[in-house]
Amino acid sequence: MQVQFKSDQVAHLQRMTISEMIQEALVNSSFAMCLVLFYPRILTRSEFISHLQGLDLEDKRKIISIWLNLAPEDFKTRIVLDFLTNAYDAADITRMNIFKKKRYNYEDACNDLFNVHQLVGQMCSIESSIFEKIQARDYFIHGTRAIQENILYFNRLSAWVLSIILKEKKVRKRAKLINYFIKVGVELKKVGNFNSLFSIIASLNSSAVGRLKQTLQYVPALLKKELILLEKITSGDKNWKEYKTLLKNTIKPVIPFLGLHSRDLTVLFEYKDKLSFDEYNAQKLVKISEIVLELMDFKSDEFPRVNHAFLLNVLCQSETFTLEMAYKISKELE
Repeated sequence: MQVQFKSDQVAHLQRMTISEMIQEALVNSSFAMCLVLFYPRILTRSEFISHLQGLDLEDKRKIISIWLNLAPEDFKTRIVLDFLTNAYDAADITRMNIFKKKRYNYEDACNDLFNVHQLVGQMCSIESSIFEKIQARDYFIHGTRAIQENILYFNRLSAWVLSIILKEKKVRKRAKLINYFIKVGVELKKVGNFNSLFSIIASLNSSAVGRLKQTLQYVPALLKKELILLEKITSGDKNWKEYKTLLKNTIKPVIPFLGLHSRDLTVLFEYKDKLSFDEYNAQKLVKISEIVLELMDFKSDEFPRVNHAFLLNVLCQSETFTLEMAYKISKELE
């Protein structure tokens, strides 16, 4: 079964089959943990089992050991239990005591498998790859492929964050996920990835999250203060003064918030004043050139390339909610 990714920066993964992922899991325990936690996003349980059937007994047991520790509830289903009984005898299964194991939750996966630095590193790698494709002329032409890719990823990331929070049914666990993404936002600010920062804050400031009063009361005061600081950076007050000041003082590599710079360019393209035609064009072109040259200068340094296969899949392929659906689910939760 082929796992497809939407962005060119992960083209090398487009040919990676589930069987190849399983082989990687056998030699990489972190990858194996991701595999057993996130396979439901790309496979049915029966499809996953069918790919594991071809393994030898030792390899089956290696996968089962990790799977059983992280997601024991899967073994309550007949197809997974049958797979278990084919790999172990009855005495071994009794000793495993599988139904008393604690479930490994999604926010644990975020905090443990995908810690803040790991997630931010992958975000920066994706964003940097997209940003590098944008050429100077793209800013002068409406809707080029490179600009559209940036827009699509920005919207995708925002929808992913919103969906992850709202998929959690329990109040305290939702609060933990909000705490987690605030920490991600703080780290994005530190490393200079403002495009991803704006995307995440857009989710945290959405009406679907903002109305979750019961959830938000479990967000610590310190993190609420951090969120307020991040909101100031992404605020349009005084012509985005906070963001523009921070951008000038941030050491490269930097990924700017392209939505704002594109808006500034659009305003200049459409701006008209009472100057003569030649004077008007000259002044406008100077301002446009200054913005474009600044954006191109940000490309002089790149973020390190990181390719964590399952994290890429989670970011680029996970099912997400529309804003309308998210608000409806939010109302059902609280």
